[in-house]
Amino acid sequence: MTVFLSLAGHACRRDQKSLDITILSLAAFMQVFLTLAGTNTGTKHIIFALWLLFPVSVYVWKKLAASEAAKQAAASLLAKAGLAFRPGLLGVTAGITALGFFLHFGNMVYHTFNYDAIDRTRLTQTVDNPRVRFIYTTREEKEALEGVLDTLDQYDKDQPLSVFGNSLLFYYMTGREAYGKPWITQFSYPAESLKKDYKKARQAFGKTWPLVVFCRTNYAYGFEEGTAGDLRREVQHNGYSGKKDYMFSFLKKHKYGLVYKNDYYAVFAPGQGKEAIGEIQTVMYGE
Repeated sequence: MTVFLSLAGHACRRDQKSLDITILSLAAFMQVFLTLAGTNTGTKHIIFALWLLFPVSVYVWKKLAASEAAKQAAASLLAKAGLAFRPGLLGVTAGITALGFFLHFGNMVYHTFNYDAIDRTRLTQTVDNPRVRFIYTTREEKEALEGVLDTLDQYDKDQPLSVFGNSLLFYYMTGREAYGKPWITQFSYPAESLKKDYKKARQAFGKTWPLVVFCRTNYAYGFEEGTAGDLRREVQHNGYSGKKDYMFSFLKKHKYGLVYKNDYYAVFAPGQGKEAIGEIQTVMYGE
């Protein structure tokens, strides 16, 4: 509603300020839908839209509160209903509305604004990596990430990386180039595209096969103690529209082996021998 009020007041005006506010309002309105439809990852990404919606909302309500025309219109509507308009009525109404919204959605906001753990008192650790310093997380995530990073550091920095899962921050933290498309488990990315992109990567990197980080859980469900087992089973039973089977065949063909694993991640490296594929199969598909 706020966005529509903003558009109604500025869309027909010609000055630069109105044009800027119109564009901001449209962006705020569309981002609510595009972030969900485009990423397919849930309500947490509405946060991005709120960054735009909040300033638009504050601006619109400020204008309404200071507008004599708006006050006269409100007084006219109330008079028809047999009610008297009072100057403080708008503020009281806004306060009651805000309180009702908070009481209803406050618990949801607390949960959805936090990725790593619902209990924020558990966010006490930092990952030993200069690119994510000052970001606090749980002990479980710290240990899981550092285990992967320490393992990858043992290999040549020029060796590319392929992450099977949604923990794409590994590319940034390691500085390694992606072998093909970075986010290969994306819902809208089909297995045929993965095969084509891996063939293109073969042309670019030659026989330098990538290190593979396999995400054993979906990080969007957090790093809570005692939940990893159920989260791993979900990934083991997810075929990712044929992409996991293709990845397994790629690993088997190039004699990959398991070189590290924890509750949340596993690292596969090439040249480990034919027998090593059994451990990878257990990690990816379960017993």
